[in-house]
Amino acid sequence: MINAIGLLEEEYPKLRVKVTKELRKRLFLHLDNSTGYLAQSLKISEVSLRRKFFDRKGYSFKLCELLFLAKKAKIGGDEVFSSITDIKIGDNAFWTNLPTKISVDEEFTEGIGYYVGDGRLKPNKGLSTTNTDVKAIKIFLNWLKKYFSVDDKDVIINIYLPCLDFNVNSEKKKWSKLLEANINSVKSKYEYKNHHKILIEVCYFRKIAKLILDKLGPIIKEKCLANKSLAKAYIRGIMTAEGSVKHDEKSHQKAIHLKMKNKSEVEYVFKLLQFVGLTPSFLFSKQDNEWLTTISGCDELEKLDEMDIFKSNGERRRKFKEILSDYQHRQVKKGRVKEFYLTKLLEFERKHGEYCTAKELSKYLKRSKSRVLNVLRELRESKLVIGERIIKIGKPFKFALTEKGEEFISK
Repeated sequence: MINAIGLLEEEYPKLRVKVTKELRKRLFLHLDNSTGYLAQSLKISEVSLRRKFFDRKGYSFKLCELLFLAKKAKIGGDEVFSSITDIKIGDNAFWTNLPTKISVDEEFTEGIGYYVGDGRLKPNKGLSTTNTDVKAIKIFLNWLKKYFSVDDKDVIINIYLPCLDFNVNSEKKKWSKLLEANINSVKSKYEYKNHHKILIEVCYFRKIAKLILDKLGPIIKEKCLANKSLAKAYIRGIMTAEGSVKHDEKSHQKAIHLKMKNKSEVEYVFKLLQFVGLTPSFLFSKQDNEWLTTISGCDELEKLDEMDIFKSNGERRRKFKEILSDYQHRQVKKGRVKEFYLTKLLEFERKHGEYCTAKELSKYLKRSKSRVLNVLRELRESKLVIGERIIKIGKPFKFALTEKGEEFISK
């Protein structure tokens, strides 16, 4: 558990709070006889101070005032923080029913990962995000309610459609039903194209929530580097926001990409992927001017599937399951081709007790014969395998591991 308000120590002079009736009563009982002196110390009138004790309309405690009074009444800080019911930053801000303590579990960590990927990070007006996936938005809304005690009426949801011809009322009803929430507006997307998707925007304009999230980010990231369950949750969150499923029809290559302009963030996710037992790549895409981390190979993708990497994004989860289901052969990661082919050749020999031909090995590996032949020829040139023509007209080459080849894979 993390003391959320405790993270905002630098902002204490600006924070105003409302507290429970029980705490106000205790403060008054302890300090009733010295309100004049205390008011003078706080540089406010005694009348104002007494009105704060009785929760008069328009009167609330500054957090610094409250902590000062609690110390005089010999009431601990933990009790003070647990008695705060509403909080805001500055006089003109909205009151927020913010929980004083936040549980750092997998669900919360996944939400942080998602917000880093798809949330608005620079503005300090509050928390807001845009996404095209209904499931992802619904999960984000539930995350706001669970961890930031957000009231439905304080959330603004806007729908942006890639068209001009639509009925606002019918669209509001439709999206309200899909998201199980009130829709504030339905508009046309600016400079839309026909291939553009519908965009859903969620805004929670509470500056204090954004300040807490900014403080929590580095703490959560540090915890993820030491806890695999939290690391996987963070990866799920950011993949829901920025991950993509790639399938090259010509090369049959299948991969999961995370591409962002923020180098430090992509590098951080790259480290998390390594931490949970994967072997991703990390590079710069000159074409998109973005940093990229990629996971490929059937074994690696199956590990991501076990993590339910796209649990919170319905469309990407469907695409990911689709490319896994029609896997015709297991991809070999770059740099491990020799090891893979030598291992499979040895495996074949032990199963069948004989030399194998390129045709037999291609069937065994479910790869094209030409691809298998090319690799075997390279291995023969490196003297890792021997390849001999069977002494009969029309018979193909037979291949087997050399002593050097066996040593290569035993390292």
